[in-house]
Amino acid sequence: TERKRGRWLTFLAGADRVALDFARSHGRKVAEIMTKDPVTIGEDTPLADIVETMEAHRVRRLPVLRGDSLVGMVSPTDFLPAVARLVRRAVAQGGAPNDDRIRELVITAMADAPWRPCARKVAVNGGIVSLGGSVKSERARQAAIIAAENVPGVSKVEDGLTIYPPPEDDYGGGDFVSLPEETSTADDQPL
Repeated sequence: TERKRGRWLTFLAGADRVALDFARSHGRKVAEIMTKDPVTIGEDTPLADIVETMEAHRVRRLPVLRGDSLVGMVSPTDFLPAVARLVRRAVAQGGAPNDDRIRELVITAMADAPWRPCARKVAVNGGIVSLGGSVKSERARQAAIIAAENVPGVSKVEDGLTIYPPPEDDYGGGDFVSLPEETSTADDQPL
């Protein structure tokens, strides 16, 4: 379980952090590898509080206590079933945004961005967004697609964006020195 770090990462992490990682990966006793004072939660702690605690303490697992007894562990994967139930319930209650609302949200997501497409066209059919218009670069195209993908209710984004002005075609240089020399023919003789 030992972490392998390059010299720069080892330098940036610091000797104390590297020593702690070494002790945890090579320890032979529970006390050497466990956190001495772990952050814990009660079994009736609301999900929002659990998420805040995980983020505040930068932990991925929390022991669940009933009094002084350990009754379980909570990790981010435990939230997936709860989130899936919420989504199914919202869809069943008509909570999924309709195509017109999705279109408004996509347009709003790009409205003030400096990379937003010019002559923007947004069409939505069954949660599938079709983007059209002109962008200045490939990065602007990618940003527009990502902005649309992040809108709730979007299942797919079809890219119809064009880069304008188009990149110049490369025809192999531009200086006359690089052209191959041709031999003279009888037609090339002066009159």
